[in-house]
Amino acid sequence: MTACDLKPMNLEQTVFGDEDAALRSTHAPLSLEASPLGSTTYGISLGSNLGDRLAHLQRGLGDVLRNAPGTHLVAAGAVYETAPVGCPPGSLNFYNSVVEIASPLAPHAMYAVLQNVEKTHGRPDERERNAPRPLDLDILYAGELRLDDDTLTVPHPRLHIRRFVLQPLADIRPNRLIPGLARTVAELLAGLADNPMEVQRVTTGWTEVPVVKEVAN
Repeated sequence: MTACDLKPMNLEQTVFGDEDAALRSTHAPLSLEASPLGSTTYGISLGSNLGDRLAHLQRGLGDVLRNAPGTHLVAAGAVYETAPVGCPPGSLNFYNSVVEIASPLAPHAMYAVLQNVEKTHGRPDERERNAPRPLDLDILYAGELRLDDDTLTVPHPRLHIRRFVLQPLADIRPNRLIPGLARTVAELLAGLADNPMEVQRVTTGWTEVPVVKEVAN
């Protein structure tokens, strides 16, 4: 799929309300494009190791759903706590989870929404590598799509080696095959050589938005 295949939806006016006027004035407008395949099932990872970590995950998910027209929550894994790696001394442990959402947005449009939500939660345009952050959002997969360009790689290139991603994803989609890997999420998780105790479950049922059940594509 190329940018030429994606039809613009011209939805900027419905994406941001009046309370987001400052965001529109300081960041480039979103160009939200509809997927030519209709609704796409996205795996989205969420992480935080700054401030009220659980609240950041909850508000971050809500902001994604509000700013991505026609998008709804399909499933949510538990929240897990993981020690930071390579972060400055004194950094809090990470809270991580994975959700699955269904959206009419194309991958680059969804990526733009995630980037803007991160900025509303205080992520600067430039920051030190591995610096603590209130909210990290990443696309893990987009249906069966495989994409690799200067902006976005889908599936996420490190999905298969990250326990803090695979563990919550296995809570909701253990039998999902990741495009290009030919192994299920459960198989990828079982194949990790690290210590499973490094990822500790914190809570379930953490989302503050309703789940809409549907068959994942």
